[in-house]
Amino acid sequence: MQFLYPIGLLALAGMLIPLLIHLWNIKQGKTLRIGSIALLGESSPLSSRSYKFTDLLLLLLRLLILLFIAILIAKPVLDRSDKKTTDKGWVLLKKQQLVPVYEKHRKTIDSLLKAGYSIHDLAPGFQQVSLTDTLNSVNSNDTLSIGYFNLLQVLNQQKKAGFKTVVFADQKLGDFGEVMPSLDIDLKWIPLPSADTVATWTADLTTGKYEAVSTPASTVYTKVLPTVKQVNIMINSGSYPKDAQYIRAALQAYSRYSKSNIILSDYQPGRLETADVLVWFSESPVPEQTLSGMKKGGRVFSYMTGKSEAINSTFHFADMGDGNTPVIHLNQRIDAAADKGLPVWTDGFGGTVLSKSDRKNVVEYSYYTRLNPDWSDLVWSSQFVRRLIPLLINNSEEQDENGFVRNAKDQRTLIPDFKISVPGVKHPVQAGAEEPVKNRVKQASLDNYIWTILLLLLCAERFLSFRKFKNLNNG
Repeated sequence: MQFLYPIGLLALAGMLIPLLIHLWNIKQGKTLRIGSIALLGESSPLSSRSYKFTDLLLLLLRLLILLFIAILIAKPVLDRSDKKTTDKGWVLLKKQQLVPVYEKHRKTIDSLLKAGYSIHDLAPGFQQVSLTDTLNSVNSNDTLSIGYFNLLQVLNQQKKAGFKTVVFADQKLGDFGEVMPSLDIDLKWIPLPSADTVATWTADLTTGKYEAVSTPASTVYTKVLPTVKQVNIMINSGSYPKDAQYIRAALQAYSRYSKSNIILSDYQPGRLETADVLVWFSESPVPEQTLSGMKKGGRVFSYMTGKSEAINSTFHFADMGDGNTPVIHLNQRIDAAADKGLPVWTDGFGGTVLSKSDRKNVVEYSYYTRLNPDWSDLVWSSQFVRRLIPLLINNSEEQDENGFVRNAKDQRTLIPDFKISVPGVKHPVQAGAEEPVKNRVKQASLDNYIWTILLLLLCAERFLSFRKFKNLNNG
């Protein structure tokens, strides 16, 4: 266990207060009644004082309360090491390609399985795949929602350094992502051949329609229709009018730069059917009736409500790899532990900052912080417009996190040259940097447990205090 803010332990000095209160106990002198005082001489008044601890159980409870308050301020986190596994390694491939890959590489895969490897889907969650379950894999939709780089980055965080991994995948540029990560796992990439070499399609973007011609070397777009598509965006400022100004400025800047036809308007419940995008900054959740009234395929960007907590972290965009340059500081957030959506942005500790989920007939992005500069530096970063626009502007063409068009027919290829930081491990193409590697750990917050203990201690302290006060009154 370690503390994110060790300076908070200075609050332990407050434990001196109940110690002094319980230590200093002044006893009143007793009066002895007698029949006559005629024969008694005058004496000086005496007082009796006793320095000792009283109500030891009550004192202990109060000290524990102050102790746990200090620990709560210091923000303790628990380091959880990777769980042990009996797997000698993993074979990663798209489960949709299991049958053709196994037929072509049967000897290699069989030898890996015999050596203790297991087969897993090259997709979020890395679901284990069985060779006997081939029918479902053939009928599955062959899509990749997250790039190879992002998936391998997640795997790299989950597994210990040197974990043996064999990947069977194609080399299409659109399936990789933007930034190649530095890996600690022992990775071997076996490329799969592509059936096509040239492909064409029409891209329907906000700035018009384009004809695309793609080859393994490049993809060329030619504008065929100058018509600009109109995008209607409604903004519910709610309790955050300044935050709404930031998002308006970003959308207006993008509209001028790209010559897109973006129409901004205030939230009007009666005209929801015309809205392509709804920005919801109200303190109350988006009503189900509002979601039902929007266009099918519309998008909602909404603030999440809850108790805010201070955090000293940064925004993490997986496609930017380690380091996240430029650094965007995150100062406050709302706990997203109960969120069930797909994380899109995270903080430096892996907590969700922005998630994506399907609700009714729309796609909702749930934001667990604020655009206010007191909460984060996002609005001052060049990444603000670059990250926001692809979330809000819904084209018929799927776009990645940076707004670049992603199409399944894109034939451009990439030869991955991963940097492997495990000593003695070499990539099939080039040896990686041999650097010492520490075993990765995951940090879990202990705030909920501490709050529970504090509540129980406070209830016990109040109960004993009330009983003592009642006994004194009765006495």
